[in-house]
Amino acid sequence: MKPKLCLGSAQFGLDYGITNNKGKVKPREVKEILKYSSDNNISLIDTAQEYGDSETIIGNSLPEDNSFKIISKISLKNSDKFELKHTKLWEISLKNSLKKLRKNKLEALLIHSQNDLQKPGSKYLINWLLSLKDRGIVNKVGLSIYDKNDLIGINRDFIDIVQLPLSIYDQRLVKNLTISKLRNEGYTIYARSIYLQGLILKRSYEWPNWINKESIKHHQKLENFADRNNLKLINLAIEYIKSQEMIEAAIFGICSLKELKELNKSWRKEILL
Repeated sequence: MKPKLCLGSAQFGLDYGITNNKGKVKPREVKEILKYSSDNNISLIDTAQEYGDSETIIGNSLPEDNSFKIISKISLKNSDKFELKHTKLWEISLKNSLKKLRKNKLEALLIHSQNDLQKPGSKYLINWLLSLKDRGIVNKVGLSIYDKNDLIGINRDFIDIVQLPLSIYDQRLVKNLTISKLRNEGYTIYARSIYLQGLILKRSYEWPNWINKESIKHHQKLENFADRNNLKLINLAIEYIKSQEMIEAAIFGICSLKELKELNKSWRKEILL
């Protein structure tokens, strides 16, 4: 079974992405994006407290009687160690996020950095996250990682979800069996960074000049393959993710309604490669 589509919302609150030359998505367009998503059974949204005002924008743009499930990441304010008093601050911060999002609960709340699980007093963070599940404020808790070393030496017993980078150009966590091991241990896997901030969707002549020539030549090979098979780069990027059966959901950063429609069209299209 292919993964579920999940809307990435960094561009709703930030001028984010190497190839994003439009800046933040305008609130009016966010409403159109969420309306289209709701009408097309796309019900997952990924956000974070550090994504500027994306939480407020999402909350103000949600259609009435919507069934969106929201995954968020909590900002822990760079504390060197955690104490019991921090739980009150996290509680206030989460309640503010829920108020902005106009939701009573989250589908999942993720820790942004595995370093927070290695700090003195991390037990206070873990106990607080578990209490959120007990109180029905979140359904699942999780962790965002960048590579397999982020999983070394941390307590994972309380974690339900692992969010990680995966793309046609970044297959490290497939090839080193990290994803299959996590899945076999019962974790839900969410993939992000699927477009590499939009680079994969651009022709090589549009890439920034600081990218090395070897990478550009590699991308030209993908372009040639796409051209020979009458496909777009987005088809190849998406087809790779669709083939990853161990992934529960795939997070795509959305910059416009047009982009979302193209994504959804490609997602539904059956391509044999």
